Amino acid sequence: MLEVSNGNNRVLIPGLVCHSLDPGVPIEIRGSDGARQCIQTVPSIYVRHPPQRISHPFQCHPVYPLQLNILQRTSRDLLFDERTGRFLGVQLCEEKSTEVAVTNVKHTDLTLALSNSLEKKATLLDIQASLSLEVLGGFVKAEGSASYLNDAKCNSQAQSWTLVLKVRTEERRLLFAEKGMATNVLDMVKKDYIAQKRATHFVSSIIYGGNLIINMTERATEVTNEESVEGKLGLELNQLKGAVSLSAKADTKIKAQFEGMNSKFDLVVHGDVELESVPVKPADVLDVIPQVAKLLLGDPGNGAPKGVPILVTLQPIPKTILDDVQVPVSVYGIRQSLINEALETFAQLEDVRNRFRVLTDGARVCKGFIPKLAQRAFSASDAFIASYVELMQKLGQFLRDMMTKGKSDTTMSSYDTSNPKSGEDKQRAANADFMEDRT
Repeated sequence: MLEVSNGNNRVLIPGLVCHSLDPGVPIEIRGSDGARQCIQTVPSIYVRHPPQRISHPFQCHPVYPLQLNILQRTSRDLLFDERTGRFLGVQLCEEKSTEVAVTNVKHTDLTLALSNSLEKKATLLDIQASLSLEVLGGFVKAEGSASYLNDAKCNSQAQSWTLVLKVRTEERRLLFAEKGMATNVLDMVKKDYIAQKRATHFVSSIIYGGNLIINMTERATEVTNEESVEGKLGLELNQLKGAVSLSAKADTKIKAQFEGMNSKFDLVVHGDVELESVPVKPADVLDVIPQVAKLLLGDPGNGAPKGVPILVTLQPIPKTILDDVQVPVSVYGIRQSLINEALETFAQLEDVRNRFRVLTDGARVCKGFIPKLAQRAFSASDAFIASYVELMQKLGQFLRDMMTKGKSDTTMSSYDTSNPKSGEDKQRAANADFMEDRT
């Protein structure tokens, strides 16, 4: 379990990195005891360097351009706050005054991999560890194919395979960002966002495309030990992947070769396009994948982009726009080692939650003839979910405070798990978000 403390003589999260928002503006650095240690000015010309191990828990850098795999819908020129990981829903400039260059970046990729862990899920989606943490901490809501990150159907007790189709179509880049910012920033943005230091970046380019993610989890009752342990199912799935065509549906003869797999997997689909039909058995992917590829690569008309936003480039608010603002702003980043530790904690909690889900699914089946056993399973699940929700809220608040303010009053090391019924009063409300209705 991730253990953090806000004691007087301890650093809340070792390895926070302080970024200057504006080159040339003095930055005040304080130690873990709150004492001021130095005032430093960041040079106006800088080069991005890879993260380095540091002995001191704080280190200053200018704010960098960011490249971010996004999990929400966004648009070019949109303001972004790195401290909260949120797009602000407001454009920097008047849309009619911006020039856009469109570049063809057509690329497709089909991948098959085991996907029983959060780390593997994030890797399949090309999501950075820090962004995974923001999703799991409740900062960012995952949409479309990215909802796969929160898929609760697989756990460490069941083999889960994922077939991923990735399509990239075009990049749309703001030209004025390269010409050195124009003077057409909206007055409302200057007053309410720039002057108030509510934004750190703006979207300067977007790569469009889409993903289709088909998660296939073994049905334990249908899969033999020989098939699972010796990897025969994995071999069959690789043959299925090899039979996929991106340009045409499979004929009946090819699909018949995979009929023996139909009863051995449960399928869950996450995608960025609306499907004509949802695949329910492995052989169905032979029809669905070319359908999705055609939809994403086709011309939607009216000059609209092909697909949905997948990757954005975020540029810092330029100094020319910040000239009238003299208040320094800091952005706090978390050291990579701590991000990894936090993700491991989330992964362990997710695995326990998923096991309870499997338990309650089984209890629904037998509650008619073993009611007491089913009720005990439901009660244990309710007690865990209530505690789980409370802990996730505390952890999310702690991380949110640290990223925005560099400190938090929330203590995570004193969580009491000795009383399994401590959260029973809240359990029904909590279950609305995390459990399916049992009726």
